[in-house]
Amino acid sequence: MPGAQVIGDIHPDERVEVTVRVRPRPSATTPAARALSSQAIGERRYLTRDDLRTTLGADAADIAAVRSFAAEQGLEVVEADPAQRKVVLAGPAQKVSAAFGVTLQRYQYAQGTYRGRTGSVTIPTELATIVEGVFGLDDRPQATPHFRALPIEAIPTASLAGSLQPHAAPAAAATSFTPPQVARLYDFVPAATGSGQCIAIIELGGGLRRGDLKAYFAQLGISAPKIVAVSVDGAKSRPTKPNSADGEVMLEADRHRTRAVHRLRGTLRGRRSRAPVALRRPLGRARASPRR
Repeated sequence: MPGAQVIGDIHPDERVEVTVRVRPRPSATTPAARALSSQAIGERRYLTRDDLRTTLGADAADIAAVRSFAAEQGLEVVEADPAQRKVVLAGPAQKVSAAFGVTLQRYQYAQGTYRGRTGSVTIPTELATIVEGVFGLDDRPQATPHFRALPIEAIPTASLAGSLQPHAAPAAAATSFTPPQVARLYDFVPAATGSGQCIAIIELGGGLRRGDLKAYFAQLGISAPKIVAVSVDGAKSRPTKPNSADGEVMLEADRHRTRAVHRLRGTLRGRRSRAPVALRRPLGRARASPRR
C-alpha cells in the first residue's frame, strides 16, 4: 500500500489461513446467456443451487489432490467445499510460507498494520492445472467506503463565548424521496411486499445499528425485515460512527429492506469469498505460478 513500511517478519508460529480455489470440473457447462435472453422471462429455467453444485462445482479428485498437498506440507485442512470450489488450509506462518514459496512480513501504513508477502506464489507442477488461485497470504485492506458526507464549516454565528460555531455549510434546496415514494413514482405493484424473498448484500466494512433500522421502518409504516449478519472469513458486524462505512451499510439495508447482510473482510481473500457465500456461484480466475 502507498507509504507502507516493513516493520518486521511474521512470527513463524502465527496461524495463517489461506483459501485455495480450484477449477470447475472438466465437464462443467453453463446455459448460453444469448439462449436465455431469447426466451420470455416466465419460460426461462435458471440453475438451482444443486445444479450449480453438480455442474460447476469442483471435481472430487481435484479436492483430494489439494488435500494431499496440504498433508505433505504439514498444513491443516479447515474446510473443503466442492460447491464453492475451495479448500481452506491453515498452519503456522513458517510452513505456509514454505508451502507457497513466499516471504511473509508485517507492514505498517497510515491506518494500521497488515500482513504482506514478497515473492511469486508457487504451487507444485501437478497442481498447476487444478489450482486457480491462492488467497489470504496477504491480508491488506482492499476496500474503502465511497459515501460523501456534507462538509461542516465554521460560519459567523456568535455563541455566548463570542467564538465561531461549526454549522453545515449553506446549500441549495434539495429534495429526497423515501423508498415507498420512489416505488409510486415508478408504478411498482402496490401489493408487492417482498414477502418470502431473501436477498444478500455484501459488505466489506462497518456494521448495522438495529435500533436505527427499527425506527426507520416504523417511521415509514413498514414492518421491519429480519436481518441476519453472516460472518465470512471471521468478519463481524462492528458499527462505529455515522461517518464511517456504517453509513453505506445502513443505507443499503434501508433501501433494500433486506433479509440478509453478508459480513466479509475487506481483504482480497474476503472479496474472493463473497459471491460463493452469497450466491453459491464460482468466481473468476486468478493464477498461481507452477513450481517444479
